[in-house]
Amino acid sequence: WYTEGKTNYDMTVKRIHEAMKWGEFKGIIWHQGSSDVTNGMADNFASYKMRKTTMVNSFRDEIGMDTLWFITGELYPTNENKAVFNDVVIRHVSDYIPYSDYVVSEGTVLMSDNAHFDEPSVQLMGERYAEKILHHVYPKNQTTALDTTPQKSGIVKVLQDGQIYILRNNQIMTLL
Repeated sequence: WYTEGKTNYDMTVKRIHEAMKWGEFKGIIWHQGSSDVTNGMADNFASYKMRKTTMVNSFRDEIGMDTLWFITGELYPTNENKAVFNDVVIRHVSDYIPYSDYVVSEGTVLMSDNAHFDEPSVQLMGERYAEKILHHVYPKNQTTALDTTPQKSGIVKVLQDGQIYILRNNQIMTLL
């Protein structure tokens, strides 16, 4: 998942380049790690953090942006190992990856597989990721024009007067 030739990495690079066709790339959200929890306990997740750092640096090199924001999210703490993972890896991501932050999983619910969020929880996490990216990417007093062309629908375009606006289905919506 963390280097060229791995499926998650290669698919992310492909998606980055596809997104760049629509405008400037602003950041990466990354929610992954549950299958790495047990193995990571052996070295207190040092190897995992090193692989994650390698991956983020590779993404940044891929697009030539060493200050690209990277936002990761807590796993649902179904056991003590995942709670430790959240504390050691997720909540301290900015200690080992510059220009990074995290979102909490508090208030989420898992599906019956006990591994993946249910639909309302996915939406909640998505909102948290969006808020975090927008907070870091757009300075509080920045104002830009909202592009209302149909091909831009669904894309967050503007932080204006402390409000975040999204164009969805040709309607302007306020997020914050």
